[in-house]
Amino acid sequence: MQNAALFITALSSQMLEAVTCCSAQDIVTGNAETIGKLLALLREKYDLDFLYQKLVHEGEGDAKEVVAVLGAPPSSPPPRPVQYFTPSTTAPKPATAAAPTTGERERQAREKVRRKVAEEVVQTEERYVDYMQSVLDHIIRLVEATSALTQGEIDSVFCNFTDLLVFHKALHLVLARRVMSWVPFSTTVGDIFLNHLEDFNMYGPYLSNYAAAMIALHFLEQRNPRFREIVELAKQRVIAGSLLHIDSFLVMPVQRLPRYTLLLDNMLKYTGKDHPDFLLLTDFVSKLNRLIDDLNKAIDPTYGPKVQKLVSIAGSIAYTSSDRLPLVAPGRWLVKEGVIGIKLQRAFNMNTAFAEVTAAVPTPGSPNTLRGSLNLLLGWTDPAQQSDPYTPPVHKSAPYCFLFNDTILYCDQRSGARDGRPFLLLAAARTAQIREAEYSNTGIRLRLLQKEHGADGAPLFDWVLVPNTPSEREQWEAAIKSVLPPETSKGVN
Repeated sequence: MQNAALFITALSSQMLEAVTCCSAQDIVTGNAETIGKLLALLREKYDLDFLYQKLVHEGEGDAKEVVAVLGAPPSSPPPRPVQYFTPSTTAPKPATAAAPTTGERERQAREKVRRKVAEEVVQTEERYVDYMQSVLDHIIRLVEATSALTQGEIDSVFCNFTDLLVFHKALHLVLARRVMSWVPFSTTVGDIFLNHLEDFNMYGPYLSNYAAAMIALHFLEQRNPRFREIVELAKQRVIAGSLLHIDSFLVMPVQRLPRYTLLLDNMLKYTGKDHPDFLLLTDFVSKLNRLIDDLNKAIDPTYGPKVQKLVSIAGSIAYTSSDRLPLVAPGRWLVKEGVIGIKLQRAFNMNTAFAEVTAAVPTPGSPNTLRGSLNLLLGWTDPAQQSDPYTPPVHKSAPYCFLFNDTILYCDQRSGARDGRPFLLLAAARTAQIREAEYSNTGIRLRLLQKEHGADGAPLFDWVLVPNTPSEREQWEAAIKSVLPPETSKGVN
């Protein structure tokens, strides 16, 4: 489910528009109707080979339509009239145009595909600029006007975002004018990109700062209520209720350079070597690829994916109360995730038998909320201040566990969730709270202190993980051992 939600989010970011025809739940459950709509959308937007073959092989009628759209190529001779005679008259009958040859249909089809790609470049550039302008208007400027963040904090999140916006406004204007005045078989776009080649260097600082910016963004959202309010308000204004979050906007510059190479490679594929744009596009694509390689060398190749995965998981978890787990943090990364049976148990001291808790899943607003258990397990509040601080639910559906290098989360998979959050957080703990880890053939028992470095005699809590197969048990055991000190391990026959 989490991977399906990640796919939908990534696709929305790539398309610069929300995908509404198919949800992550539809993919997991195999909803043929909505998946078919998604595939049709992808074919319509991205399958240029399909379009080209359709234009070439649809026959004479389609070829005439292409000529009508593009205009007859300069080298095409005027059609010669064909005269018919009857015994009673010598007057000629109306002439019919000869059907273009296969070679001519291929040439015309290539030019139509070229123009389609050029139009997509302009359309995606326009949406890119619009989204960036929305971030500037509804977040950055409002943050500056209200002093919600210091200038240093603004720079840590947005870096040179405003400079990129100024550049792309100018680029979009030139590209749009060129495509509007399109002349078949002679219009070029490669020269426009070559003229702006140096401007693409400003992506360097943004890309180098991106992973750190995501951590700073989520940290500030969690700790700064004023900034969080601005972000939530902007989410409604910018995209009118779609599910994209601010980090989906901030990742757009990261995706934009590879997007150019993809689009222009497609255009080059349908540009003949005798076309005036062929050498221009070839030159720019080659130089842009070298620039991307140089920028990537300055970035830790493992850091960015770890942060993006962390951000994705944080955005996929729903809560039963107003509390939000500060999941995105420096030095944290995912170790393992997956479906696994979980039992939550507690004991009042080392000599007391463990009493399995059978409380139902708490609901928002009820006295038995999840807030107490979250705060207690994470050591954020004094347990003595809670009337019933630890009331973990018994899972009755599909348990899912996220194991990080310093934290473990116990979630429920939400069936049919269309808010982009397929998991409901039920319990959480720091790995530093784990006093013992018992490994047996039947499962893994994690004995947790109430707080990190808790005093002797403090209540202990047990998480019992029950993998479905011996192979899964071995994988989870290895993952847990990798994040715990060796002295916590305890084998059980």
